[in-house]
Amino acid sequence: MHYVITLALLGIFFYTGVMESAFHRLDLSADELGYAMALSILLSLINIQLFSLRPGASGPRGAGEIKSPLRVPVGINLGGCVTPLFFCFYLLHRYPFEPLPLVALVLAVATIVYPLSRVEKGQGLVVHLAGAILGASLGASLLEGEGYLVGAYCAAVLGTLIGGDLAHLAQLRHLRLAARRGIFIGGAGLMDAIFLSGLFALFAAEALHGGVINGGVAGATEVTALHGFALGSVTG
Repeated sequence: MHYVITLALLGIFFYTGVMESAFHRLDLSADELGYAMALSILLSLINIQLFSLRPGASGPRGAGEIKSPLRVPVGINLGGCVTPLFFCFYLLHRYPFEPLPLVALVLAVATIVYPLSRVEKGQGLVVHLAGAILGASLGASLLEGEGYLVGAYCAAVLGTLIGGDLAHLAQLRHLRLAARRGIFIGGAGLMDAIFLSGLFALFAAEALHGGVINGGVAGATEVTALHGFALGSVTG
């Protein structure tokens, strides 16, 4: 279902002109976007292990934690995690941003994301994206100057990474599923919460700050639609 909602929201942002306006403000050409998406798709097929953790399974009450001789591999997905982080550094290098407001916004988004994330058997970490997207876009839209797009994207990506994936890493290692498949941050690739939160926070911030180019539609339409999108987003 979240695939359908994702495509629907992309269609709304494209049709109303928000997508074009955001990329124009960032001075990104169609060729650059095409190369970036193609590279992201290819890199989403690659997981790299960084280290391993000793898993624990809850035993009978009072028995404490049962240790397993197996170790859980922990790593990153290049498309779902590394690509958004690389784009964050690229934007911050190209459009210098005051560090203190950005750090405050990242911590605020991480604080919002943490209680909206949960570990589920058979799925791994489930992140409800409404908090990250709306928190990052609203917070960035209050900033002065033209750095609101950079602030929204970076705050959503880093806030989701910290408040979602990293903060729940200890809980993930207890899943039997993790012992078999490993834990890979950004493991859902282009459909991962880290990747999607930054993308949609970017568009939502443009809708809130600059309005919509085509048809004079208010940005609130897109922001309202994001609430339903949050319920179907999963990180690997």
